Amino acid sequence: MRRATLPATAVVGFLVGICEFPCTGGIYVGILGLLAAQTTYWSGLAYLVIYNIMFILPLVGLLLVVGNRRVVGQVSRWMATNKRGLRLGQGAVMIALGLIIVLWFV
Repeated sequence: MRRATLPATAVVGFLVGICEFPCTGGIYVGILGLLAAQTTYWSGLAYLVIYNIMFILPLVGLLLVVGNRRVVGQVSRWMATNKRGLRLGQGAVMIALGLIIVLWFV
């Protein structure tokens, strides 16, 4: 990655954007349609700015955490020592989410 050229970076950025759009684009288009139908120009623009800030803040937080080597090392050590409990917790959350979907949305 340290030897990447500017064209290679542009191509990778384009590919990431293409692959990410189906996940984030639908929600974004829906929000834009809702704002266009139910708000004035300025209030819709304000809501769009708030939406974008709230969409980006978790990504910035993740970048700050992942960019800190000390935090990544601590999390890696914690995950290694608590692997069994972590997997059990993840499985319990998945089962709970499945039950919630089945009971309330189906």
